[in-house]
Amino acid sequence: MTNAHIHTFVVCLIIFVFILFAVQELGLVDGRMGGGFLLMGIAATIFSRLSIDEATKAFIKGMEEMVVAALVVISLKATKWY
Repeated sequence: MTNAHIHTFVVCLIIFVFILFAVQELGLVDGRMGGGFLLMGIAATIFSRLSIDEATKAFIKGMEEMVVAALVVISLKATKWY
């Protein structure tokens, strides 16, 4: 593992622990957690020294993989099953 991997892991772990704290203690739910996950992506981009082009392609690929899951959650919320 390189230093970039270690730094990325530590920063993302800290952010994730804060998200868990915010959910449990502050009642943070749903879309309000998105900023923390976006911050993790930005931290990973900075520590891995990706170019803007590489970071954009990785972001788009990740979003493509999450579309189906997002649609399922939206559908369940719309029908009040969630």
